[in-house]
Amino acid sequence: MSLASRLAAKEASQNALAAQHDNDHRISLPLHLQNAVHDSAPVDKISVDSLALSKIAKHASEAGTSSTGICLGLDLLQTLEISNAFPSYQPFLGSSEEDERKAKILRNQYNAKMCRNLHDADLDDQPVAVYMAVEYGATISETLISYAPLLSGLGKNKGFVLVYDQSSARNGNLNLRAYRLAEHFVHALRNNQFTERCLTENQLTFHQILIEFPVEIKASALTSAYVQSLATPHAQHLDKRTTLARNPSKTLEINLESPLQGNVDSLVDSVDAYRDEQSQLAFAHRHALRERSKVEGQISKLQQQRASQGLGALSEADIARAFKLPQEPTKLPSLVLQGQMDCVSRRLKDVCEVGVAMTHPSSLQGV
Repeated sequence: MSLASRLAAKEASQNALAAQHDNDHRISLPLHLQNAVHDSAPVDKISVDSLALSKIAKHASEAGTSSTGICLGLDLLQTLEISNAFPSYQPFLGSSEEDERKAKILRNQYNAKMCRNLHDADLDDQPVAVYMAVEYGATISETLISYAPLLSGLGKNKGFVLVYDQSSARNGNLNLRAYRLAEHFVHALRNNQFTERCLTENQLTFHQILIEFPVEIKASALTSAYVQSLATPHAQHLDKRTTLARNPSKTLEINLESPLQGNVDSLVDSVDAYRDEQSQLAFAHRHALRERSKVEGQISKLQQQRASQGLGALSEADIARAFKLPQEPTKLPSLVLQGQMDCVSRRLKDVCEVGVAMTHPSSLQGV
């Protein structure tokens, strides 16, 4: 046996031993985890780590309603676990369509670079959702619609939206909701099917834009210990009954004016914006009808000339190439404003119910 053949046989035996050693020390996953890795079931719950939630809350308190970002995590066993988040870059280059396109390119480049940096630091780097901050429950907005291409491109069991209500946080209440864009709405958005006829045929309304999912907050041991260290020590020397007896006028102190007024102002702004959009839509519709009537008159005149000359009538393809028929204006902005008014109205209803329950508890005895 030659030296080359002996070396080849020795290398093959070493590789076989290494493969056997790897098989002996390979960790075998349970059956339910193997099924989850190979064929993941649809997500039915969102689990948010407290660290990611604190980053979202901090960004929202600093930037307000303009705060948006990317959520990182993993989908496993019908649960989307969000473990980290980072703010998204929001460049403002102008209000034209070209400036918005450039800003979107810069934002995508920034998000991709951040994910690569997190991967180099051995941290979670898989985008699974987008977070955004709102005021007074105005969930459906142009910002949400602008993220639709990114959300649809994240893949199966991903592409969710975490909505953090900043107005509730100012009153000491956490309001974090998770949504996902409906598939038929994404399909209509991709094909720009928001004319009156398309909306009627697809039966698409603002109620079918978002699908809500339950959210749970998962706190680690370190976070729980840190929150416990921040707890205010109980003052044992104070007697609440004595304090209330001395100040009977301060027995019930509630602050309903600020959130109620803010909700009403937000609803009025949404209604005004919807009325302006309806006026612009009616003007664009009348203009399209006038232009279409002019074009149809020219087409009819040309058809008559061809008939007098003994030529055949023009086909629809020839007419489409020769004449530019005006398109019907899109109703997407109107649909978004309708959804926004509905969200703000439902939030106002919840605030009023809480106020009535606190001021007139006797009225709820029969409920």
